[in-house]
Amino acid sequence: MVLLCGGSIAANLLGDGRCARAFPYMLLCLTLTGVENIFKSLFIGLERVQYTACSEVGEQLIRIFAVSFLLYEYGSGDYGRIAMLIFAGMVCSEIFSALFLTRLFRRNMRHIRFTRPDKELYGQFFGIAAPLSASALIGNMLGSAGAVLLPQRLMAAGLDYEQALSALGVISGMAMPLLLFPVAFVSSVCTALLPAVTAAQAVGEQARVRVLTGRAVTTVGLIGIPATAVLVPLAPQLSELFSASRSPAATPRCSARQPWRPTTRWRPAAVLNALGLQRWNVATAISAELCQLALLYRWCAR
Repeated sequence: MVLLCGGSIAANLLGDGRCARAFPYMLLCLTLTGVENIFKSLFIGLERVQYTACSEVGEQLIRIFAVSFLLYEYGSGDYGRIAMLIFAGMVCSEIFSALFLTRLFRRNMRHIRFTRPDKELYGQFFGIAAPLSASALIGNMLGSAGAVLLPQRLMAAGLDYEQALSALGVISGMAMPLLLFPVAFVSSVCTALLPAVTAAQAVGEQARVRVLTGRAVTTVGLIGIPATAVLVPLAPQLSELFSASRSPAATPRCSARQPWRPTTRWRPAAVLNALGLQRWNVATAISAELCQLALLYRWCAR
């Protein structure tokens, strides 16, 4: 559908028909990301987090180099060409991750014989996978709707098309990475926690579940609160450093939103997933996305 209707999607939904040139690379990138995430989840479940860490670091380094090289060599042109080159660089990094993790899987799993799962195991698997997949799918749809809606609401507030796109780029490309930087450390704690909590839950060791959760919350607090304390006063300077100019669209958001980030960094979602309570995650995640979309529609037009 995306390939056949790419021109219409780009022109009507994204507001720029030139973006359609990036769609083939985007679809290839999504496919490779899916393969990669299957193996990442497998190795995390097997408590071999070092494999996913090596893959992630290598992928990011290759992505930085590939995108920078392509934009430096061939980046002269319109926005459609630039978007195409960015996605082409992302494809290069995803190829590395997919091949690297596939190779590790074959090397570590070649001696394990396949046995067909029974109906009970299938039921347990889909009982976990269905709500998480639904949450991810609906969350991505709502997030995409917000990215498309934001420039339109900014234009309703009086900005022209170029200014609205620029504001979206500043927020998503500069302000949000600053806000979410400490989450990289927190996510690592949650990733390492998942297999241990699941194992303890499976054998009925509720006391160990509580101990692991308490330690994780303490660790996250030790990371999140000092990071917030550093980022709050330095937000304007960091915004100026990364954008080469003090942007009014980004600096107030960094200063205003950063104090509240610790409350979202406790990451109870990881514990709920580990305990098999995915349905609560689905409800809270979708509710939060809907609330954010409604507030975006109402406030960004002012």
